[in-house]
Amino acid sequence: MSATNSSIPSPRRTAVLRRAHATQCRQGHSGAGDGPRRAASCRIRALMAARGLTVTDVAITTGLKASSVQRWLYGRKAPASDELLTQLATLFRVDFAALLDSGEPCATQYVRAADAVLAHA
Repeated sequence: MSATNSSIPSPRRTAVLRRAHATQCRQGHSGAGDGPRRAASCRIRALMAARGLTVTDVAITTGLKASSVQRWLYGRKAPASDELLTQLATLFRVDFAALLDSGEPCATQYVRAADAVLAHA
């Protein structure tokens, strides 16, 4: 059996996707009023976990305070500027769309974001 067979999940992929089932996000993701160009907190959380990045790593890379990044993770704020979203997409090595809130439930968004990272790993 080949280790490259895509039907066999890697331990890393399994761990990230298992965590998705336990993810709870306070952003709500009603899809209404959030605007199409806002990053979802659960997606940022998934991307950070899949890349092994900490709040401090993201803060240093973006030039923001760690408290700003924490606000994203708790759904109090969301990065919305194109410049910041581009920085985050580059940091996480995903396309721009992998960051954006789709209005889907948090766990679904987490899995989609984790898959985007793992597909480019």
